[in-house]
Formats: sequence, C-alpha cells, structure tokens
Amino acid sequence: MVTWKDIGSIYLSSVYIGCPTIRFHNGFYYLFYLSKPYSKYVTLVARSNDLTIWTHSNQAVLAPDDKLGEGENNSDMDLIEHEGRTKII
Repeated sequence: MVTWKDIGSIYLSSVYIGCPTIRFHNGFYYLFYLSKPYSKYVTLVARSNDLTIWTHSNQAVLAPDDKLGEGENNSDMDLIEHEGRTKII
C-alpha cells in the first residue's frame, strides 16, 4: 500500500462517507465510517474480502445518544487492541 491510484468512487458514491477507518482481520477488511442515514451522524460498518463487494451493517456501531457530547455526531473513531481486547477510541 505504497503507491496509490485514484480509480474513482467504488463505495456508495451517492452517500456521504466521512472519517473512514479500515482494518483487516481474519480475511476481511472492515470499513468504519461516518454517515447520516437518520437525523444524526452515526458510525456504520461494512466488510469485504476483496475491497470491491461490500456487506453493510443495518445498524450503527456508534450513535451519539449519550449526554456526554453534543448528541449529533461521533466521528473519528478508531480501534486498538490492548491486553487481548479490542477497544474503540
């Protein structure tokens, strides 16, 4: 993944996708991204084994329903593994 070539939009070109995070695990690429399918921005996830055909989650991974933030957005999430556990940061 050193040399990049712009091939245009191949992932949901008609939908806003922001703050992407992509990870590879057990033969699948997982794409976490910010979108606004409802009245709020939420983090959704899709997976692919070839980066061309994607399976989309039908519900948010993260939704800003708590009282800690502004309640409308939860962008820029990432994943880390710490002491054998995966954590969202």
